[in-house]
Amino acid sequence: MFIRCDNCGWEQDDFWSVGGWGPFDENRIKPLQDVLEKGLNGEKIEVDINFVKDSQIEYEEIDGKAYVDFKEIIILDLDRIKRIILNMTWPTYESFKNDPNKECPQCGSSEDWSID
Repeated sequence: MFIRCDNCGWEQDDFWSVGGWGPFDENRIKPLQDVLEKGLNGEKIEVDINFVKDSQIEYEEIDGKAYVDFKEIIILDLDRIKRIILNMTWPTYESFKNDPNKECPQCGSSEDWSID
């Protein structure tokens, strides 16, 4: 379940819970562990070439496929997790529900919420 401001479009990641969804949920960490294992075994990581084509990520193109160093993928994913954590105004649904001053951190609206 996530929250969105209908006034400006700001949204945050799904609410977190102990033993449930969170920034270090197995669904987020397992792919990182897989990338680390492949990288430590000397493998390059195959990614969509459109993902890296116009980026600053160094990649090797072989037969129309892009291969990157495993460290690049880990750094990108950890940066994404960092942004999610920093963007969490209300980590749990209870913290949102119990906040008497629910204001959007982007536009200040207090009445235009969608929770899905």
